[in-house]
Amino acid sequence: MVYRKKAKNGSPWIWAALTVLLMAALAVILNETVFRIRQVEVEGLKTISAREVLAQCGLENGISYFSVREEEIRDGINRNRYLVYEGMEKTFPDRLTLHVREREKLACVNVHNAWYLMDENAFVLEKCGDEKETSGCIRVAGLNTREAKPGQVISYTNQLQMSACTAVLKELKVQSALDAFSEVNVADPSDVYLTSVSGFVISLGKPEELRAKLLTARGVLEYMDLYHMQTGILDATVPGYATYTPGNN
Repeated sequence: MVYRKKAKNGSPWIWAALTVLLMAALAVILNETVFRIRQVEVEGLKTISAREVLAQCGLENGISYFSVREEEIRDGINRNRYLVYEGMEKTFPDRLTLHVREREKLACVNVHNAWYLMDENAFVLEKCGDEKETSGCIRVAGLNTREAKPGQVISYTNQLQMSACTAVLKELKVQSALDAFSEVNVADPSDVYLTSVSGFVISLGKPEELRAKLLTARGVLEYMDLYHMQTGILDATVPGYATYTPGNN
């Protein structure tokens, strides 16, 4: 008599391996189809297109939801000196929101006989070939500098001057008043003064309580404009109070 061994349906290890392979394949399919970033919003842009931002951080062709790496996106965005990465939000399963800030050319400064455009933090954005290219920017005078390079903060020698410079620029930006002034002088950081486009010199003293000082000065300047007064000195060193000394019209 011949005995035959009964065939088994298969080793449990083989079935386990097949199950793992099946689950892995399913995960890949879901990762590449269902869980894929399909909608990206970029908040904070003014002049730069969202498409340009997405190209910089490798998102122009989409990416898996689980493959998003914040550090790569941050580095990609920050490579553009006009952009600052400020954060991101992922919304499962296919949405991504990026928060950025655009640097604006607000001020200009002369360093070693060359003009540079910068933002309110003294971050250099462009080197100008001609002074005419600085039109529309408030001029920074009296700032002792070493060098200027696009993509970097101005290299300076006096911290108090730099602090005064950025404090005034930031407050003018908050008040949307940069276009009312042609120059800020920080040679003496304890006696900062502005020159208005109409020709007035406004003494601010120390760069403290700037909001009250500038609001007061701007209110007086509006009054002067009503009477077509174009020169003089305005002492706005005391918050909420200003005195005027006529100039030679």
